[in-house]
Parts: sequence; structure tokens; C-alpha cells
Amino acid sequence: MSSDTTVDRLQALESENRQLKSTVQAMHEKLETTSFEQANAVQEAVTRAADEQNQLRATIGALRDRLDELQGEMDQAVQDAEAGSRDEIQQLRTTIQVMRDELEKTRCGREDDNRKNASAVHEEILQLRATIAQLREELEYAAYAHEEEKQALASAHRREVAQLQETVTVLRERLETVHE
Repeated sequence: MSSDTTVDRLQALESENRQLKSTVQAMHEKLETTSFEQANAVQEAVTRAADEQNQLRATIGALRDRLDELQGEMDQAVQDAEAGSRDEIQQLRTTIQVMRDELEKTRCGREDDNRKNASAVHEEILQLRATIAQLREELEYAAYAHEEEKQALASAHRREVAQLQETVTVLRERLETVHE
């Protein structure tokens, strides 16, 4: 009986050995599958992060271009307003000079008419001066408003760039976490 027991024992050990080998083989295959899946997941995450980073760069570039475009438009609007104001001021100066010339001619004429005309011309000059002062104030206000708009746009741009940089930093940290 001892040889039967030994044979049975040997068969049991061989069977157990086969089962252990089979288990080791299955675990090895599972490890390879898991490793492959993890590598694929990491690669996909890297690809998504790179795509998002490229999209953010494109967005930043588009925002910079739009900001430059708006800056150009605002500069042009200010220049146009200044040119219009200069033209109007020149026209007013010409008008004032014409009125002064007419006033001089009128002085040579009758005194009563001169007084009446002088009063009317004086009123008109006062109105023109008031108009000129108002136009100067409007021009200064337009320049001030333009400067404020420029500063607001620059501030908004800086905030948006900072936010985008913060997003890029967070994405980099996520990407580094995925790589680890």
C-alpha cells in the first residue's frame, strides 16, 4: 500500500503542480492584459491632454488676435473722432474769422447797425466758443473713455490669460499624475 499511497500522493502533487502552473499562467496573462490596458489609458490621456493643450493655445491665439483687432478698431475710432473734431474746430475758426472780418466791415458803416450786429456777432462768438469748449471736452472725454476701454480690455485679457495659464497648469498636473 505504501507504493499506491506514494503514487496517489505523486499524482496529487502533479495535479496540484499543474493547477499552480495554470494559475500562474492565468495571472501572468491577466497582468499583461492589465498592463496593456493601463498603457493604452495613459496614452489616451496624454493624447487628450495634448489635444486640449493645442485647443487652448489656439483659443489664446484667437483671443490675442481679437484683442489686437479691437485695439486697432478703437485706435482708428479715436483717430477718426480726433480728425473730425480738428476739422470742425478749423471750420469754426474759419467761421469766427469770417465773422470778425464782417464785424470790421460793419464798423466802417453805421453805428447803430454796428452795435446791433456787434451784439449778434458777439452772441454767436460766445456760442461758438461754448461749442468749441464743448467739443474740446467731448474730445477729452472720448480720449479718456478710449483709455479706460483700453485698460479694461487689457485687464480682461490679463485675467483671461491668467485663467488659461492656470488651466494649462492644472492640465499639466493632471497629466503628470496620470504618468505617475
